[in-house]
This record gives sequence, structure tokens and C-alpha cells, in this order.
Amino acid sequence: MDYGSENDGQLIINGGTVIAAGSASMLEGVSDDSEQHSTTIVLEEQAKAGTSVKVKNAGGIVVLEQELSASFDAVTISIPAFESGENYTIIIGEECHSVTF
Repeated sequence: MDYGSENDGQLIINGGTVIAAGSASMLEGVSDDSEQHSTTIVLEEQAKAGTSVKVKNAGGIVVLEQELSASFDAVTISIPAFESGENYTIIIGEECHSVTF
């Protein structure tokens, strides 16, 4: 996501589901002023179109699953299910990432 932080732009997420995937070279983080938790993951190698993104909570329940339609090497995810103090596993293709808020 490139929203122009160099010109005082901000990305504030206060609700809803956001899955933004694209090039890590254009990546800008979500503002700390956001009310909803988010995470950004940069992949080891580019994922192809059709790659699945899955988020599981600490109990192993899938709280998000989405197939992305374009190739990407970075993804920002923000969903209402993200809660403070909780651990989540994010699976992107073959890569697994652990996130705690």
C-alpha cells in the first residue's frame, strides 16, 4: 500500500476486513492511530496469483481465508477478530507466521 505518508498521508483502520497485497517496495505501515489491530507480512519470495491467505486463532479456528487474485510479496491484514493479548497463525501459501497483539 502506498498512501503517501511522505505527504502526511495516513492509513487508519477502525473496523471491517482489510487484506491488501502487493509489492513490498511500495509498502507503508498502518497508522498507530488505528483502533483495529493489523499485521503486515513480507514474504521470503513472491506468491503467485491464487495463493491462499488463512488466519487461525489460538484455538486453531480459521477466522479468515481468502484466495488472492494477483501476485504479491507483502500483505497487510486487519480483521475484527484480532484481539489484544491473543496469538494468531497466518498461513500464506506454504509460509506460516505467528502474530500476537
